[in-house]
Amino acid sequence: MLTSCVNKKSKKDHKFTVNYCEYKPNRCACNLYGEVYTIYGMGALGSDVNSLYLTDSINFRIYLGVYDEGKEMIIVKCQGDSIYIRKTAKSASESSKLEIVETKTYSLKYLKKKHQYE
Repeated sequence: MLTSCVNKKSKKDHKFTVNYCEYKPNRCACNLYGEVYTIYGMGALGSDVNSLYLTDSINFRIYLGVYDEGKEMIIVKCQGDSIYIRKTAKSASESSKLEIVETKTYSLKYLKKKHQYE
């Protein structure tokens, strides 16, 4: 029901921007950012559902996906020209264990060349 009523790619409610250059475990090239938008806010009743975009603010902005901040996360890691995206979720059997539910890989050179804005 929730997913049918919500625009997953909405950029109406900007929540925050992450500078991946400043977050050392990611080892991303400077000028890569994650833009987080709340697409369904639960307030005191539960966790928000957010959408995440990856951008360099000049050449591209790509949609990485949606996550429920209470039980999921999207992790961005860089190695050279490659950008690795992992969506993880808490395990149904062990709440402290994270399971990888989706992976994507992008080439930074290709993203800059393609000039894709979502």
